[in-house]
Amino acid sequence: SKSPKTVSNAHGLLVSAVKEYAPELHLNTRLPAKVKPDIQIPTHEELQVLLNKAKAKDKELYCAMILAAYMGLRRSEICALQASDVDGNRIAINKALVIDQNEKWIVKTPKSYSGKRVLEAPDPVLAAINELGVTEGRLIRCVPATISDKFHDLSPCCRFHDLRHYYASVMLALGIPDKYAMERMGHARYAKASVSTHHER
Repeated sequence: SKSPKTVSNAHGLLVSAVKEYAPELHLNTRLPAKVKPDIQIPTHEELQVLLNKAKAKDKELYCAMILAAYMGLRRSEICALQASDVDGNRIAINKALVIDQNEKWIVKTPKSYSGKRVLEAPDPVLAAINELGVTEGRLIRCVPATISDKFHDLSPCCRFHDLRHYYASVMLALGIPDKYAMERMGHARYAKASVSTHHER
């Protein structure tokens, strides 16, 4: 079965087509309710096992995982990163690779001001980027959906997005004030409750 988001996207595309080519038709579709996914945040040890597996077989996936777990980047932000966004140990996050209304992948600027930020990258992140050997254009050439598929093959027990929750849980454990955590995650607000489960495992 397809997720509610997938069904909604397909419905939106169908409605646009019907409106263009058969405006006399009216669709009355009941979309499935959104389901809140379970968050399965990997422990530090589990993350290292996953990173080692990815590093041995897929440099792009490894770099994407490092960017999510060590810097809290979203899939869309990771896939939109350009080589020119990396300046020394600083990375500018100012765009995202998303699907438009025509089901095409396009690069867009973030919806909110908080989505634009410049972060200092730790050494493992810089090393992973250097391993890619990309000097111009996008660092990660695949699209967000492909990253999720590759990660699922590597770790069916948790989602790629859970690596972002891992990063949030580390900041929580370190006592980083919400204001700074929000800025690093590109959030307008910080959902502290969503990361507490990591410390209860």
